[in-house]
Amino acid sequence: MTETLAYLDRFILTIKQLVNDGYAENEKQIASMIGERNKQGLSDIKRGKKKLKAEHITKLKASVPELNTKYIYDGLGEPILQEIKWEVEILMNQIIKADDPQKRKFLVLEVLDIIQQMREENRDLTDQLKKIKMITGG
Repeated sequence: MTETLAYLDRFILTIKQLVNDGYAENEKQIASMIGERNKQGLSDIKRGKKKLKAEHITKLKASVPELNTKYIYDGLGEPILQEIKWEVEILMNQIIKADDPQKRKFLVLEVLDIIQQMREENRDLTDQLKKIKMITGG
């Protein structure tokens, strides 16, 4: 039971950080990201009245590619993978400042490559979730 509480606690801390860091305006937006119709669904999850499912985390990861799902599941690392966020932020600033159209195009392609990598990782997570559901009958 302690592990379940830690898992849920990490999810709650992650939600708070996502709102504080500007990934979402509020918890209502987070609820929408995880597939809940309203904030009440998220509140029920936070209070333990409704089960936090892997599907919720997968949907959140789809909306926030920087989300570190290993943190939520196992407590490893930080809730947000800052490295990716900073890398994209640096590249975006370089794109804005670039005078040379070729350099700008190269930088844009780098950002698109990072986004594609994140999508592929998310697809892998979705495939893993499907396998788990098949195994568990969920």
